[in-house]
Amino acid sequence: MTVRSRPHVAFARPEDAIDALQRLYAEAIAALRDALDRYFDHAAPPSREERALFRYPELRVTYHPEGVTPTNRRAFAKFPTAGVYTTTITQPAA
Repeated sequence: MTVRSRPHVAFARPEDAIDALQRLYAEAIAALRDALDRYFDHAAPPSREERALFRYPELRVTYHPEGVTPTNRRAFAKFPTAGVYTTTITQPAA
């Protein structure tokens, strides 16, 4: 059985992306909490579809600099080249 993933959504404003990450995180936590409550009360394990909801939201940034890629000496928090960068967000409200 294949579990469908959600489509990626583009945001023009960082605030909107953070709001979406917080919403997705809250949905995942609620699904996990509900499944745990059901398991503790009835020893019923979550289905495969339910387990697919227990995940951190993914942030995907597409970086296409105009002109030459800027030089940056930092070892972190930078995009070294044009491309698509992804990470999971474990505490979007922090």
